[in-house]
Amino acid sequence: MEAGEKVSDTQATISTRKSVVVNITDQNLLPLECVKIIPESLCADKNAIKKAFKSGEVPGAELVDNINLSIK
Repeated sequence: MEAGEKVSDTQATISTRKSVVVNITDQNLLPLECVKIIPESLCADKNAIKKAFKSGEVPGAELVDNINLSIK
């Protein structure tokens, strides 16, 4: 099935959709604006990373295309 395809019958509808997710490859390389500082640790801020990708590459992260399956 290609992204966006839909198959239906009387009992169910199966469809797919494309999505893009952030994958952290090396948290130590992330720019400071792309991490959250919480007590005693750093946590990647995937929303900030996704926005930063609009301006260019982000060291330590990559965008991954996914195909999601929905059965209703």
